[in-house]
Amino acid sequence: FLSFAYKKFNPKILENQKKETREKIFEIIPKAQRVEEKLLKDKTINFVYDKKTQLLGYCSVGEGFGYQGKIKVLVCVDKDFKKILGIDIIEHSETPGLGAKITQKNFRDQFKGLKTDIQIKVKKRKALLENNEIQAISGATISSESVTKIVNETLKELRKVLKK
Repeated sequence: FLSFAYKKFNPKILENQKKETREKIFEIIPKAQRVEEKLLKDKTINFVYDKKTQLLGYCSVGEGFGYQGKIKVLVCVDKDFKKILGIDIIEHSETPGLGAKITQKNFRDQFKGLKTDIQIKVKKRKALLENNEIQAISGATISSESVTKIVNETLKELRKVLKK
């Protein structure tokens, strides 16, 4: 029964995930009018354009493991690949009230404006934007570090794919 249900509902689940990802792209990049999905080197990259078909940036989903399980993160960068425009959490199973705080706006907004050419670091105390740092969620350092690791790896993959 489970394999039947999986075969039947998996296409709809994937379609809903794509729709949700596109909606989050429009939230992260408000000037976006069109998103074009391309498969490059086995990596799905979303090219984001304004209404004049001018490229605004790139978005891609990365995944890894947090404290409780898999985390999927949408990472969007500017067209020059110099800074992060924003991130969003697509999927997670972190602890409610602790690690689940990775979905909160104040945590996600720490990534806005960070540089893409150096590693992002996690600090338990006050983080400095100029040092490419984010502040860990109190009581959820592992989840904070996991999201940061996923963002760093996604940036590395994006850079590799887009340079070719």
